Amino acid sequence: MRFLKSWYVAVLMVFIVIVFAIRISSIDLGLLPNAFAALRSTPSASVWSSRTIVQGIQPLGRLVNMRLNLAKVEIRVNVEQGALGSCNYGSNHVAQGVIEAGIDLGLIEAENISYDIATNTYNLTIPSPQLTSCHVDYIRQYDRSTTVCPVDWDALRLIATYEALIAFRDDAVQADILGQAEQQSALVLGNFIHALTNSDVNISFVENATPVDISCQPELPNGWQQDATTGAWSPS
Repeated sequence: MRFLKSWYVAVLMVFIVIVFAIRISSIDLGLLPNAFAALRSTPSASVWSSRTIVQGIQPLGRLVNMRLNLAKVEIRVNVEQGALGSCNYGSNHVAQGVIEAGIDLGLIEAENISYDIATNTYNLTIPSPQLTSCHVDYIRQYDRSTTVCPVDWDALRLIATYEALIAFRDDAVQADILGQAEQQSALVLGNFIHALTNSDVNISFVENATPVDISCQPELPNGWQQDATTGAWSPS
């Protein structure tokens, strides 16, 4: 019995040797140096994680990362009406508002992300932050002028709301809300991508071609116009 097992093993070994010899004989030996050279060449790698990063970022929607609360205690609105200004009237207003800035993450595509394998760094190019919301959430009218002419005090309130929103928007821009939003965007996205990939992150911003949010570009109150020189309002 032991002799038969040894015989089977011997036959199997002979079969393996024959197959190996046939395989070797079918190889063009002239190709072997090239094959070995290929083995010695610099290795390369392909990275396909940019799509993963984009799919992780886009559901976040709009990244609002800077918010300013502003207030003005005296917004004077004067309206000219009547012959020689005989029915002019006006009032003061106190207002509070909120201006927000951030970036639209839905604009980020796979081509906005590249990977440097040598430094293990992701390079991300995104649109610059913009104003994403402008609102006046409180306004109160006081110190009305005296007149015997019929007046529309609610119209003054609407005009004051417009004036307050424009002032809040411009004040926020002068206070560098966009620059602060850029710094925060780079920090938040950099940390997010680093946590996702364990790689370094370099973020650069390009000019944003999308329009500013409509809430930050209010239209004049219906039925009114403003003198660009004096700032006075009158029915249109």
